[in-house]
Amino acid sequence: MEAELGRTWMEDGRRLALSAAPVALLLLALLTARDENGFCYLDAEGLRGSTLFWGAKLVGLAYLAAAFLRCSWTLSHWKQETPKEELKTLLLLALAPAAGFLLQGWLPGRGLLCCGITLGLVCVYVLVLQTKFTVDTLTGVSNRIVALRYLESELPYYRRHPNRSLHFLMMDMDHFKHINDQYGHLEGDAALVLLAGILKKVCANYNGVLARYGGDEFCIACGCNSVEVRTLIASIQRELDAANAASGKPYQIEISIGCARLEPDIATVHDLIDKADQEMYHLKTRKRGVS
Repeated sequence: MEAELGRTWMEDGRRLALSAAPVALLLLALLTARDENGFCYLDAEGLRGSTLFWGAKLVGLAYLAAAFLRCSWTLSHWKQETPKEELKTLLLLALAPAAGFLLQGWLPGRGLLCCGITLGLVCVYVLVLQTKFTVDTLTGVSNRIVALRYLESELPYYRRHPNRSLHFLMMDMDHFKHINDQYGHLEGDAALVLLAGILKKVCANYNGVLARYGGDEFCIACGCNSVEVRTLIASIQRELDAANAASGKPYQIEISIGCARLEPDIATVHDLIDKADQEMYHLKTRKRGVS
């Protein structure tokens, strides 16, 4: 699900490219600078086999070898649940230096290998920062920022196509405070991780975003019709029941789910979230009345 953000990440990609471009151009200018004799600092003729030249060559080759081995190992152990962002990071780590190495063969006298290494590291650094800002560290799912971005970007599209449906699900774990108080916060964290794993498994084949909204609340934004949403909710409950039966824990993980569909009377993202929130709390109230 999280790999299919579509239009949401296009704008972020453009911003990242614009941010990285000045840095790459500056590094390119520095690495291709020439001395007073007109020799490039990383040119074999200019340095005449100096230690700096061969050191740069060895570092570049070692970097390429390490990147290639790391990518090969990851791809050989690749599984469907491996985050695709990690694979993108590893490919950038290897492809940028490889491109610089090839271009330097065609354009001698230019430090393009070092430029490729630097560009690869910059791309990896940017992707790591992006992951830190958009992924919940405990559960491994996206955080609230991603869900809000997705809704903000998708709302205009679904308003232009009223025959398509956009649903927002807000989920809250029942009796989470009791788990924390009775069994400790580490057990509470384990319950959140278990629930997140169930949600990731169920949502894998749906187009949209799964995120931890905050605390013990999770949310799903998806472009599904009403039948698909009911199937999604039923699948979550079925997987949760199976996990409870197999966990052997002294408590049961239960959740309440509020669902809201984008209607013409819903003006903003916050209105959509508020409607799902109200549905969720109505369900929790009914549960308390039954118990």
